[in-house]
Amino acid sequence: EAVVNELAKKGAIGGVVFLKGTKANHTQHIQTLNKIAKANATPALLYSMDAEPSLLSSRIKGAKDVGKTVNIKSEAQSDQVVATINEELKAIGVHHNYAPVLDVSTSNEAIKSRSYGSDKEQVIALANRFIQKTQDGGIIATAKHFPGHGLVSGDTHKQSVYIDGPLQEVANYEKIIADGVLSIMV
Repeated sequence: EAVVNELAKKGAIGGVVFLKGTKANHTQHIQTLNKIAKANATPALLYSMDAEPSLLSSRIKGAKDVGKTVNIKSEAQSDQVVATINEELKAIGVHHNYAPVLDVSTSNEAIKSRSYGSDKEQVIALANRFIQKTQDGGIIATAKHFPGHGLVSGDTHKQSVYIDGPLQEVANYEKIIADGVLSIMV
């Protein structure tokens, strides 16, 4: 935290990604960084977090638990989840959510319950709805993991993985790009 504050004082950073912590700690750190930016007359920082449904309550201790992404089966349910996530992020001061997962799989070691499932069309539709409602609510959404992580073997958190064959999930991004997703994680 002290290192990040020093970098902000020097105007050397444009944003901060928040990992695990409490709502109070995240909020306090953002408020401190905002004061630094204002005092130094530097542009406001962009605050980001990996707040996909399956990870929300572990990333923000004290946040409302919205359940696992794989259990979201309708647009109405997705809208409720997005409203809660956006509310939590805005209360802290976060502008950018590294969600949703557009990978088609629940069996990949790294993805598991973070995917909307194994039905490609349902995954695209629910991810796109999540994106639209997130962005309509004033938070930048990020589709991930381009060019596709659901059909690879291995966990990128533990080792390098590769796609051995055709890029089966690239086409999943066409509709969400056309509909205006603001960010894609590679």
